[in-house]
Amino acid sequence: MTGLPPYDALRGVDSGVLNGLLHERATPAYEATYEYKWQKDAKAYRASVDALAAAAAGAEPAAPRDAPPRWLAPVARRFVVSGSTTRWGGAFEWVRLLERLGLLVPEHDDAYVLSVVGAAGRLS
Repeated sequence: MTGLPPYDALRGVDSGVLNGLLHERATPAYEATYEYKWQKDAKAYRASVDALAAAAAGAEPAAPRDAPPRWLAPVARRFVVSGSTTRWGGAFEWVRLLERLGLLVPEHDDAYVLSVVGAAGRLS
């Protein structure tokens, strides 16, 4: 497992490459069967972080994709809501990175703002 790469390491990577790696490396984790419901999001998150790190290291997907996986936005939304109501909220940095890369367009509502505030200490 690797850490979330910084935006600067990914900003020049083609979105088709990013989408392709997310499909290839994280979708299987999301589609797997788990004992607990929360594990699906957690495993997809972890695999997507690894996919982004691979992209930053120059990895290429077998097939670039025009769009991110369908599960990405709902998982990101659940993390935004979680970050607005709990002290955990550690995935907001991931949500923000996906947003900056143009892979995600989260709703900028109260939950988003509260997640930003909750993550402020970690984003500096």
